[in-house]
Amino acid sequence: MYFKQNKAKQLEIKHLLQRHTGRLLKNPLVRDIGVGFSIEDRHLTNELAIIIEAAVPYDASRIAPEQRLPERIEGIPVSIIDPPVPETVFESIEEIHPLIQAIARSRNRPFDQLIGGIRIRNGWRQGYGGGTLGAIVYDRQHQTPFGLTSRHVLISDRSWRLRRRFPVIHPDRHWNRDTEIGTVLKRGRKDLDCIRFPIHPHRDIHPTQSVLGIEGRITGIEAEIICGTKVMKSGSRTGLTYGVIVCESVCRNRFIIFPDEDYQLIDGELTLGGDSGSIWLLNDGSMRAIGLHCLGNRSKEYDAELGVALKMDQVADYLNIRF
Repeated sequence: MYFKQNKAKQLEIKHLLQRHTGRLLKNPLVRDIGVGFSIEDRHLTNELAIIIEAAVPYDASRIAPEQRLPERIEGIPVSIIDPPVPETVFESIEEIHPLIQAIARSRNRPFDQLIGGIRIRNGWRQGYGGGTLGAIVYDRQHQTPFGLTSRHVLISDRSWRLRRRFPVIHPDRHWNRDTEIGTVLKRGRKDLDCIRFPIHPHRDIHPTQSVLGIEGRITGIEAEIICGTKVMKSGSRTGLTYGVIVCESVCRNRFIIFPDEDYQLIDGELTLGGDSGSIWLLNDGSMRAIGLHCLGNRSKEYDAELGVALKMDQVADYLNIRF
């Protein structure tokens, strides 16, 4: 399906929601509110609507009248979706499609020059699936290189009670000097699911590419989220996949990606556990980063695989980084 961009209408609905968001959030059933393509019969349409993410699976017939969510707000239709469920983390790579197995193994081989899209993990978290090195980034005040990924890829709240310093390794094997690429030095805040870690001086960085499988360097950050925008990401589990932005949150720093039907997905998988931390880029040749992948799941409302990403401009400001 071709998704038509309507920047003016999207902005109009966002302004409308400024008058209603506070009231809607007082309802305990509301977890998030956004603007996106409406849903009819488990399929997306080209009509922009108000998207309400429920805190629990929503069934209006079982909810008290005073807590039921509206079907329209100031004439704008409302679509209600259930909260996203994190993608299954497979205990063994053998459980996934053979072609995805091959991609995952190729991105977990030793890379002498670090590049976005390869597999990393916390060296102390044995048996944990890890995630993706999104890209090499730099502090805004100096040239020190850092690795960028999702916070949950490298640390857990429980682990910080035991240690305050962790090695980051690639490939995902045993921790030693050859596999250690950096160190997580501090916990940081938990406002956003993102983290940066300094790259060790003895590790080389790819001189010409930012992301594995995509030619060229990331040129900057795209701050404007417009529904219908085509995007792509390079994850350490599913490799290069393509999507379309279908919803922008107005309460949280994130947006939702739907598969781009112009491209074929292996086994229908837009993302899998292990892709967290990968960078969503505009699929227009500009090499501008728009999001940091943090979650994937199969949605019953959309009847498709979905990705959830943090807005890259917010991530960059939060971590004080640039590409």
